[in-house]
Amino acid sequence: MIRLRGDSDFSQTEHLDRWDEDGILFQFGYDARENLQEIAENLPKSAWKKLQRPPAYVARGARRAKAPRVKRQVVRDRQFVRLELNSEEVAEFEYRPRACRKAYRMIVVRKNISQEQGERRLFDEVRYFFYITNDRKSSPAEIVFGCNDRCDQENLVAQLAGGVRARRFWPPPRRLSAPVDN
Repeated sequence: MIRLRGDSDFSQTEHLDRWDEDGILFQFGYDARENLQEIAENLPKSAWKKLQRPPAYVARGARRAKAPRVKRQVVRDRQFVRLELNSEEVAEFEYRPRACRKAYRMIVVRKNISQEQGERRLFDEVRYFFYITNDRKSSPAEIVFGCNDRCDQENLVAQLAGGVRARRFWPPPRRLSAPVDN
């Protein structure tokens, strides 16, 4: 089975029907356009489920003493604007992009974010993130996590290509000189 994943720059809607007919599974980020945000805002309350993210890592070994947390206080003291994620919810609906003949599964994540500056809470805002897929078996959370994992792969490829010298030989291979004919 082939699975295509990508961010919103790769959700080429003119190809989705063909990929679906060929049995290719796809999961793409999708631009948060006004029409999609309007659909998400009008979904019934019962459509939304809390998104439980797995822990980033599992600690191994003995528990260490925690260092005092000073960053948040420094941000407050210097009056920086701080964004804090309060909650995440996920829902889904059927959506047919203009370039497609059939509808696909649109997964939407709603993030409730509070904005603070110093000691003052400025306001809460809601941001929507969309994912389009033809995967009808996975849960909405699995689709979101699959698309998020793709981001980690991009970071890994970027590090291997240029940032980390894992793909370079050191010391460089010696060049053998060509034999000279006299």
